[in-house]
This record gives sequence, C-alpha cells and structure tokens, in this order.
Amino acid sequence: MMRALTLALRRCPRGWVRLVAGPAGRPGRALLLGLALLLGPALPACDERALSFRVLHVPVAHDGFDLLDAALMDAEGDGDLDLVVATESDLRLLRFEPGGWSDASSGSGISRVPAVQRVHAAGRDLLVERDGQLRRLVGSAVGTWTEAERDEPGPAPAVPTELLLDLDGDGTDERATLDGTRLRIEQHTPSGWRDITASTGADGLVMPNPGTRLLAGDLDGDGHPDLAVVGGRLFALLSNGGALPGE
Repeated sequence: MMRALTLALRRCPRGWVRLVAGPAGRPGRALLLGLALLLGPALPACDERALSFRVLHVPVAHDGFDLLDAALMDAEGDGDLDLVVATESDLRLLRFEPGGWSDASSGSGISRVPAVQRVHAAGRDLLVERDGQLRRLVGSAVGTWTEAERDEPGPAPAVPTELLLDLDGDGTDERATLDGTRLRIEQHTPSGWRDITASTGADGLVMPNPGTRLLAGDLDGDGHPDLAVVGGRLFALLSNGGALPGE
C-alpha cells in the first residue's frame, strides 16, 4: 500500500502542521524531497486566527447600589441573549440593542422580586440566592417570571471563575480566568497554557473592585462568543470582534 509522504513540517504555537504529497513510491521520493526544498512559501500556514477584544465599561447599578451578580439567558426565546442583573436593591432585566442596553424590567415581574445576592440562569427559569436560601423564579415564553412559593432544595449552582471556550473559532478552546480585578486569556500550546491577554486587548479591562461573575455568550449577535465581567457598580463587556453598543 502506498503511503502519503510528508514533505515538510511547520511548527505552530499549537502544534505541528505538515505538507503532504502522495502516494509516492521509492523512485519518486527523492524527487519529491528535492521539491520540498523549493516549497518553503507553500508550507501550510499556522491556523492562528486573530483574537481581538474591545472593552466597554457599562455602569448599570441602580439607585447607587452595587451590582452583585448577573446571568445571561434568552428570556423571550427569540435567539438573543438578555442580561439579568442583581443589585443590592432589586433585580433588573436588560436587553442588548444597537443603541446599548435597555431596561425591560417593566411588566416582566422581575422588579417585584426582593433583593438577592446571586442569580443563576436555569433554562427559562432563574434561581436566586437570598440569605442562604435558594428560590426559583418560574419563567414564561414571553419573558415574565413568577416567584415560587417554596425554597428550592439542594445546593446553589457553582459560580465559575474560569471558562474554557473556543473564542477564535479554530476548534481549540481558550481559557478565560477571572482573577480579582483582572481577566486573563490563555491559549493552549504543546508546552502548556500561554498568556495572550495583552495581544487580545483584554488587558483594557479596568475593574475598580474584584469581579464577582464571569459570563460568556454571543451578546452582539455576530456569531462570536463575547465575555462579560460583573463587579462593583460595573458591567464590562468584552466584544469579540463585533460592534459595541452605539456603533
């Protein structure tokens, strides 16, 4: 059986890629190897897609209260992600629009929910933590919620400070880590994780207080996963190659 002949290898940050010719028998191998010397420019390029974030700091605190937590969910089932924010005073539903975030709390029932410390998306429902107790807000198909009468059993969902997701669309996951006031972006290479925060623009994130939640999702509808950080009186959106609100 004839096997494909590897003419040359190129080392990329994530591994080796090879230029393959074949099948080729012994008489043709010397000729192919000679041709390989002339094929430097034809070597396969590293599949490294540029990853670039633009950072938007959005003050979304209500009545001067700190923003404690947030969750991303499709409240209406229209395919667009909405943002539920928990402050020291109440819950709010925000929708991403070309002009920015709009408050869609009115009529949703969410603003009648007493203040909570944590909020978690659970499909169409929301799970909220209040004074150590977990309560379910039952969601409807039109983006409204009704608070359940009894506390929810079981432990509260974990709050991740690290996410693994394919940010640049090359099929390999990057790692995003919330570390105090800093967001770190790392790329996996054969020798381990490499910090690429500065080259992606994510170092433009300025958090005056330690972040309390790291979120990911396509917030601007361009097909690329965006990142968001919650903390203090700030919601920071890191747009992954897409347009920022108002552009």
